[in-house]
Amino acid sequence: MIDIRRRLAGVRVRLGILLFSGVILVGIGFYALLLTLTRQWLLQELDARSRTLTGLLATRVATPLMLEDRLDLGDELARAAREPDVVGAAVYHGNGSTVAESVRDRALWARIPWSPYPSHREETLAVHAQRIAGHGLLEVVAPVTRAPSVVGSPIAEAGELAGLGEAPGASHQPERVGWVRMVISTARVEAAVATARRIGLTLIVTALGLWLIPISVLIRVMVQPLREASELAREIAAGHLDRRLPVRSDDELGALAHSMNSMAGELSAAQSRARTEADALRVASEAVVAIAREARAADDPASMFGVVAGQVRRITACRGVALVSATDDDPLLRIALLDPPGPWAELAPGAPLDPAIAKRLARLGDQPLRIPLSGEAGALARGLVRDGFATMLVVPLVIEAGPPAALLLLADRDDAFASTEVDVVAGLATHLASALQASQLRERLEHAFDELQTARGQLVRSERLRVAGEMASGIAHEFNNVLAAILGRAQLLRRDVRRGTLQPEALLRALEIVERAARDGGETVRRLRQFGDGGEPTDATAVDIDSAMRDAAEFTRMRWHNEAQAAGREITLAFESTPEAWVQGRSSELREIFTNLILNAIDALPNGGHIRLASHADGGQVQVTVEDDGRGMDEETRRRVFDPFFTTKGERGTGLGLSVTYGIVQRHGGTIVIESEPGRGTRVRMTFPLARAPQQAIEPVVAESAASGVSLDVLVVDDEQPVRDLLVDILVMLGHRPRAFDSGEAALSRFRAGAFQLVLTDIGMPGMSGWQLARAIRGRDPEVMLAFITGWGQDVAAEAVRDAGADAVVSKPFTIEDVEALARAAAERGPGRRAA
Repeated sequence: MIDIRRRLAGVRVRLGILLFSGVILVGIGFYALLLTLTRQWLLQELDARSRTLTGLLATRVATPLMLEDRLDLGDELARAAREPDVVGAAVYHGNGSTVAESVRDRALWARIPWSPYPSHREETLAVHAQRIAGHGLLEVVAPVTRAPSVVGSPIAEAGELAGLGEAPGASHQPERVGWVRMVISTARVEAAVATARRIGLTLIVTALGLWLIPISVLIRVMVQPLREASELAREIAAGHLDRRLPVRSDDELGALAHSMNSMAGELSAAQSRARTEADALRVASEAVVAIAREARAADDPASMFGVVAGQVRRITACRGVALVSATDDDPLLRIALLDPPGPWAELAPGAPLDPAIAKRLARLGDQPLRIPLSGEAGALARGLVRDGFATMLVVPLVIEAGPPAALLLLADRDDAFASTEVDVVAGLATHLASALQASQLRERLEHAFDELQTARGQLVRSERLRVAGEMASGIAHEFNNVLAAILGRAQLLRRDVRRGTLQPEALLRALEIVERAARDGGETVRRLRQFGDGGEPTDATAVDIDSAMRDAAEFTRMRWHNEAQAAGREITLAFESTPEAWVQGRSSELREIFTNLILNAIDALPNGGHIRLASHADGGQVQVTVEDDGRGMDEETRRRVFDPFFTTKGERGTGLGLSVTYGIVQRHGGTIVIESEPGRGTRVRMTFPLARAPQQAIEPVVAESAASGVSLDVLVVDDEQPVRDLLVDILVMLGHRPRAFDSGEAALSRFRAGAFQLVLTDIGMPGMSGWQLARAIRGRDPEVMLAFITGWGQDVAAEAVRDAGADAVVSKPFTIEDVEALARAAAERGPGRRAA
């Protein structure tokens, strides 16, 4: 017993016990250290990987989120959700609303509801660790931002998003557009920790049979790779992806080192791809922005082609861009535009496209085609190869309902036009296609508008001709009355002369009837000419609505009076209007309104009836009413009455009368309303802005002179002998000395300055017109009295009369008093008074 105690108290035993205790303590400490380091490292690795994945996902979804591309967002989230330990991922708007999500474990995902934490409003990445129902969960939230001007690299942007430092080269603060949220499960970490715990226990048991050195070596072997892995994780989190772990064994630590190295390599490759995609996206975005900015100033396809071609050459580094297109008149594809300006190789403006390429273009649809020129046998391809080109890209321009067109891009590299560049070029080409389509639509619209204007003019003229045709019978009736009176009295006078029974009283009475008939015929001609003076637009003047209504009533008298009586029906037309109700407009168009309405009212009175026209000024408006007690209209007819070509008259109507009337009322700033019921007549109510009454015009009448007994030398020029002889007879009767000529040339050859005091000339004559004769005479004698005697009458413009140097205009048929007044004015002028 003493020996045992001694041995136990001996140094070796104590040292053994100490060493054994030390081994146990070291084992226990190593066990605790192993568990701590393993858990810490795995959690750091999971934390770093979660941050990296969330930051990269925030970078990838930035563009789809701004474009609201839910399909692309779903693909990105699904790809992220496939990563180990990921419970789910989601994208939110800046206001917290969900845009898209992808969840692998719906139960765990639902336990951490999304709520706008205060930290989410910060422009940094946030990590929140929770433990729910025995599961450890990491919630990682990162803002999705866009930078107005980015100079740094995309990975720097990702670093900035992850809160690891400001991206170098960023010109100003990024703008947040939303959030990315990922929930990571720590189950795999916990399983790994459990595994480490079991290994630790095994190591403690093994350590009991080993001395300190093997245990220390074992600890060193185990701890070193963990330290290296932790350092590598920190390097990766910092964005340094070039470092690798040495793989010293094929065990779990070696597998871990290999996995860490693989993760670093994959992250490096992803960074490179992201940088390439970001560069391509940046260039494409800049091109789209440049085209959108410059397209506002490009008002034609040529300008838009210049804008698109410049951006396409910038993106693809091609040497030249050509636009080929066909037209409606020429279906052959030809070179339309070149950038830079041609010709180059076989391409020149106006040259047809190679038939082989044109056929392939026709089969493309909307898909671009990349053509290596060295393998083509066409003349165009050979010429381009000789000029140094190696590759051609054909991009069809999709134009709906238009001739085909395409862009040709030529490069001198065999590897030109990568797939990403082709997609961008196809997108940019749509702007040019839209410009071409808009140009074609504009040309077609202008052509259609011109045709519509022409058709409108023709239809309006046909409507006026129809109304004139309806008036023709009445005009013929009035002229027949005039001619019957003149012819009958002339025959009676001739018979009385032959019999020798002609009495002076009967002669005077007959002459009075003939004179009155001639005046009535002249008035009929005046009204007919007044009705037709709307052929050419004139300046708007103040028009008396009462006068316009009464003129229209006279124009249509043959319909509501003559024809109605001939058909055995009676139509009365009454006025309830006040004069001086002025409207600013064109008198011919206003008369046309009332003419159309009166004719429609007559058609609505097959058995006779009453038509009432009323007008009065009310405040700042002129109220006008045209109503009848005829058949009326049903609601459907009243609703469509202003539609062009709608008529209830069958073949007798054109359907344009009320449509034209509506347009005239609108042009005069007025309104028109129709009230009608079947069997109760129709009332048309119109309002026009009241105009200021015109100042009283002083008509250029020839003042009568007190001069009498003066005999004048008068030059008479008219190609119609009866008129010429009548003027001569009247002048002789008045005591003057006329000299008559049948042409302007003959009269001018005999004219001398001072030889005549009065010149009477017609306007419309063969050869030299009255205008030309008047100017020539005025050039020779500025004092002579010069007057036009013409059938054009009031159609002669006062400005034209002044320009010709004439003093007065007398309308045919003229009277003796008209000629006498001209002679008196010439006598009053006397020597030394110049013409006005």
